[in-house]
Amino acid sequence: MSEDMREIGERIKSRMPEGMTQQSLAEAMEMTPDALSRMLNGKRGITMTELGKAAEVLGASAHWLVTGHKDPYAMSFAARHTYDFDTHRHINEGREKDREVLDHIAEVYRAAHGSLRASSVVLPKTAKQMREALGDGFVNDFAARVKEVLDVDVMKRSGLSTDYSLCIVGRRVVVLNKQFWARTNWSLAHELGHLVQGHLDRDGDIAGEADEKQANAFAAELLLPEKWMRSFNWPALTRVDVARMVWEAKVSAAAMRVRIETLRLKASDEVREALELTTPKLLTLARTSAAERYRDVFVPDWSPTVIAALLRETEEGNADPMLTSKVLGVPVDDIDFPEPPSEEEMVERYERTMLGRRRHDDGAGESAL
Repeated sequence: MSEDMREIGERIKSRMPEGMTQQSLAEAMEMTPDALSRMLNGKRGITMTELGKAAEVLGASAHWLVTGHKDPYAMSFAARHTYDFDTHRHINEGREKDREVLDHIAEVYRAAHGSLRASSVVLPKTAKQMREALGDGFVNDFAARVKEVLDVDVMKRSGLSTDYSLCIVGRRVVVLNKQFWARTNWSLAHELGHLVQGHLDRDGDIAGEADEKQANAFAAELLLPEKWMRSFNWPALTRVDVARMVWEAKVSAAAMRVRIETLRLKASDEVREALELTTPKLLTLARTSAAERYRDVFVPDWSPTVIAALLRETEEGNADPMLTSKVLGVPVDDIDFPEPPSEEEMVERYERTMLGRRRHDDGAGESAL
């Protein structure tokens, strides 16, 4: 069998999750273990049905399994997971429901693809470099800085159980669940961690346990840098001091508490007790107003970049006006799009196409002689 078949087998094996045996994969693909073994070792071909089954079971695209290259139209994504204290693992229980929202976003990006350019900015590799790139006070205008400096589309979407980073048609996208501003900031930093560390360069839904830990560590160092945290005399700090620090960093009380524990800082009992308060209650100690404490961080429902591209594609007749109408929330009659061609125009186009093909074939025949 060809080297190509052996490489397909290697890619299938590389996507088998921990604990999955060839026996269980064979059952899921409705194959005999012997047939699967020969296929994985390049001694047997693979049918389109088997390829589709493998892609479905392993959460990979058939394009990647066959070519080894990422499907430009496929969506890879990572989520901010919740830590399960019973299993001591990060989990994403809302993944299946969230997928409907993510698939709709992907549909819009694919429709706009003809007028979209790929994200081309080389992302800073470390949290320190990221802070320097985003500039002083970036947390006060975090989403806008990320879009402006990094060319990453940032949008908010209700109905999600958590936050996601995506790669679709060459664009990097962060989708945030509508939530309190302190969590929004941490989630954005976390998803930047996934993007920076290349977790989405693989195929499909790829964030695993190690990826989550790396993204969390990146977010912590970006928003609460170790050097800054260690610059304080923690035993001497008061609850008012730590409230001001939380407000300056624009993080939650819980995030500050976890960071103190991770860095093993000698915080006083007064500070530790203060950090058990809710973030809004803690920030009353920093003399912030209610409007500031409960402020809504502006993040658009859709990135202006994809909206502009979608409108161009719609006006040129390449995107479905009904989809554009749904995205913009306006009647389809309010959208400019070309009228569909008449039956006579369709016949004329067909005849021109066929005439062009005949001329091409005739020319090829003459050249061959």
